[in-house]
Amino acid sequence: MGVLLTLALGTIGYASLGTLYASGMANLRSREVALPLLVLPAMIPLVIAVIEATSEAMGVSADSGRPWWLLIVAFDAVFVVLSAALFGSLVKDT
Repeated sequence: MGVLLTLALGTIGYASLGTLYASGMANLRSREVALPLLVLPAMIPLVIAVIEATSEAMGVSADSGRPWWLLIVAFDAVFVVLSAALFGSLVKDT
């Protein structure tokens, strides 16, 4: 159960961050090149947190996964709210 929840929260964070950056770059000519270059560094904290929380949920790590879970939930909350709030204004036709 913990692994599936971790993966679901990680997927939500990944999708919300990608949506935010993609909507901001919708009108750029070089968005195919720039999008991965901007998203990957912003995604690193989420990837590390999901890896650590998954290893704790599987029993591989002896540490408590609580700080990693809190980071994942905070990351998701921030980027889901930002994506929802800014999507319309970022995708306007210019």
